[in-house]
Amino acid sequence: MAHREESSVSDPYLRLTACGPDNVTAEKRLGAYPTIRKRANLKNEAEEIESRLREMIARQTSQPIATREINVACEGPGIRVENHKIGLSAGRSDTSALRITSDGKSAGQVTIIPVTTDGSMVFLVRYRYAAGRWGLEFPSGEVPSDDVTWAEASKQILSQLCGTVVQSVRLLGAVNPHPGIFSGIEAIVLAEGCARRPEHQVEESMLIAGSLDVPQHCLDPLILRGRLDSGTTLSAISLYRAHLAQQT
Repeated sequence: MAHREESSVSDPYLRLTACGPDNVTAEKRLGAYPTIRKRANLKNEAEEIESRLREMIARQTSQPIATREINVACEGPGIRVENHKIGLSAGRSDTSALRITSDGKSAGQVTIIPVTTDGSMVFLVRYRYAAGRWGLEFPSGEVPSDDVTWAEASKQILSQLCGTVVQSVRLLGAVNPHPGIFSGIEAIVLAEGCARRPEHQVEESMLIAGSLDVPQHCLDPLILRGRLDSGTTLSAISLYRAHLAQQT
């Protein structure tokens, strides 16, 4: 079917970095604050790791150069499953790859980290058919169109799924918890000052038993017990903790 030339491989991990620029001169801050000196050392280590990552990718002789054929296996609400035939460089044989992508009808996906006024995180108790069980996960959903911002979509999702009103929302970044098969990335939004409406009810078809406030010191025990195992939720927690570490 389709033939698409790809001049380079897009790598979101090289575009998204937690190490932002320092507004105050490094020399001035390093001389005065040991904490800032430690943070600068961590930033240098992160930059060194990124440099090594680029070198490893550059040395790789086999790279995908063209998508020779795309066969759509199935389409469903919000997603499309494709089987790709891929041409490789360096004279190597073609290979195939499964790819799950958006159906193009929405403007993207968003996962929200709801934090209450006492610092607890709000999780949905939700049944997932593929896993065959109930579990804890952050609220998530679609940004329906380009006319709706991620902030508006986040507030709508929280209101619909949790019955939650929010004081403020902030974009933390983006993650792809399944890069082996999923082509898109999800925006991660921090929603602070969350409070629930007691009369809120969720449609039964959504298979949501309700929402649960979890103190942040309980996250690690729940992760170790397998109660928190959603890839997107774990990625969002990691991103949240990385932001906290940058502030200390």
